[in-house]
Amino acid sequence: MFDTFLGLPVHILVIHAVVVLGPLAGLTAVAYALRPGWRLVLRWPLAALAAMAAASSWVAVLSGEELQLRVFAAGAVSPEQNALIQAHTANGSYARWACLTLLAATLVAALWAIPPGRSRAPVLDWTAALALVGVGLWTVVQVVLAGHSGSEAVWLLTV
Repeated sequence: MFDTFLGLPVHILVIHAVVVLGPLAGLTAVAYALRPGWRLVLRWPLAALAAMAAASSWVAVLSGEELQLRVFAAGAVSPEQNALIQAHTANGSYARWACLTLLAATLVAALWAIPPGRSRAPVLDWTAALALVGVGLWTVVQVVLAGHSGSEAVWLLTV
């Protein structure tokens, strides 16, 4: 199901969504947490971005597993290439969990803990904002690491 689409690996097609949506959702989460005046405008776009980033990261991991099976079945993977592929696999898995955690943190923060225009308790506001900033930045870092390690693996495979 997640192997190919029109002859191209699905992984190659969907990773572009993760690379754009993951950091965009993470940075939007940081803005939502740190700029209370922007919360009314960012609430639903943040929820949508986080949901799309989480979904695309999940599909990227599933399609990456299919692509990995295809590459290893061809039998032309050197030990150095294998190490790069394994590093990318681990980074991609971390990126998926970061995106899923961002979705959960976004829903809790935007819909309950720090919704626009309302304040529950200052301690709850600051705790939720700090958590959202942390998860947002973690998502950006993990997606960048996954993208970079994937690019390294592809570059070595094609050179």
